[in-house]
Formats: sequence, structure tokens, C-alpha cells
Amino acid sequence: MASILSVLAFDFFFVNPRYTFRVSDTQYLLTFVGLLLVGLIISSSAAMLRDQLEVLKSRNLQTQAVNALSSELNSAVGLEQVLDAVVRNVGESFDRK
Repeated sequence: MASILSVLAFDFFFVNPRYTFRVSDTQYLLTFVGLLLVGLIISSSAAMLRDQLEVLKSRNLQTQAVNALSSELNSAVGLEQVLDAVVRNVGESFDRK
């Protein structure tokens, strides 16, 4: 939407005849297409980057949970400590008691 609005604003404010949506020079049509394509590519790339950031945050939280469980299991001596560590870490992972 922003790409389309920016192309229309460019046409309205900077292309002769100004303050209309008419184009006197057909070369501007190629410019409009180029501006629109660049805007769409950039917005698509930004959306993909935002999605990848969310996936990386999720993976980071999972990795931290596994590392915490691993360190507690390494320091556990008996079966009761192992079970306590597993129950506590699984509960924290699912946000439950």
C-alpha cells in the first residue's frame, strides 16, 4: 500500500502537469513501474526479515531451556534430583506448575 501511495504521490507532486494524475511524458510510466517494483521488493524483504527474527527468538528460547535442563541434569546425583530437574524445566517451558 505504501509503495502504491508513494508512486501516486510522486506523480501528483513532481510530474508535469503537477497536481494531477496525468502524465505528459510516457517515460515516467517506466519510472513508476520501477519505483513500484523496488518498493514491493523492499517491503517483501522486510516482512521476511521480521518473520525470520521471530523464528530466531523462538529458537533462542528453546536452546536456553535445553541448556538449563542439561546443566541441571549434569549436576543431579540421584533419581529424585533428575526427576525434579525435568519436572521444573518442563513446567517452565510450558509455563505451568
